[in-house]
Amino acid sequence: MIIAQLVEMGLFWASVYALSSVGFALILGVTRIFHIAHGSVLVCAAYTFYLFRVHFQFNFLLSGCFSVLVAAMLGLIIYQWIYRSMIKVGAHPMVLLIASFGILFVMTNAVALAFSTHHLSLGGFRLFGCSRFKVGFLGVPASHLLCVTSSFLILTGVMIFLGRTKAGRAMRAIADNPQMAQVVGIDQDRINLLSFVIGSALTAPAGIFLGLATSLEPGMGFQMVILSSVAVILGGVGSIPGAIMGALFLGLAMNLSTAMIASHWQTSIAFGLLVVVISIRPQGIWGRGM
Repeated sequence: MIIAQLVEMGLFWASVYALSSVGFALILGVTRIFHIAHGSVLVCAAYTFYLFRVHFQFNFLLSGCFSVLVAAMLGLIIYQWIYRSMIKVGAHPMVLLIASFGILFVMTNAVALAFSTHHLSLGGFRLFGCSRFKVGFLGVPASHLLCVTSSFLILTGVMIFLGRTKAGRAMRAIADNPQMAQVVGIDQDRINLLSFVIGSALTAPAGIFLGLATSLEPGMGFQMVILSSVAVILGGVGSIPGAIMGALFLGLAMNLSTAMIASHWQTSIAFGLLVVVISIRPQGIWGRGM
């Protein structure tokens, strides 16, 4: 019973990590930017949902749409106004990383100034009038059920987009070989921008479900982006299926470990797994390649 409940929790957290990790992997794979500010975009998206859902009393779906829109716009602005000019002058990747930390801290503090540093609640969530559903002998919270289902549908859509559309295939081409992609006429700057828009938009549902499971606070984005990067490296840098697999592995391992050790060791478990996996298989579980 306890193990089954931990597995259910693990699947929920894996779904949250997967949404954030796939966005992070998409940006990293296409642009080669280790976008730490991804976490602050998640925070802004979650607080946008809070603003429309709690303050303005909009319905859940409409609030979520505004959250996705804000996240996508932030991704566009960050690339267009900050990273793009740095890339054009040939900035070293370390400079881009430091700039990303700067963006993270500025955006996190801006949210703290606007909403305070106190923990904020998104309130209870009900699906079809129920807060919990009976799945076998388990009582599954409605938010967990919606998260796992939504994550599956969203990530399936991302995989179809990457495999079946011209823009998606261009992203994969740049991720695999940027020089050859430019030779055949792919506009790398446009594809970089698109990867930031889509990758950032994926943080919105992750931030919403994270807020429903816990509460909102401005610093939550940093831990989330760290765990997302761990999932990406576990699965294979730049690999979308790898990011999903890494998130699943991470979510289940971190939650199942609480059957034996205290929950505050979960982050240590994540990094312990990372060290073990990359020691045995440096390319990650899935391997490289989008």
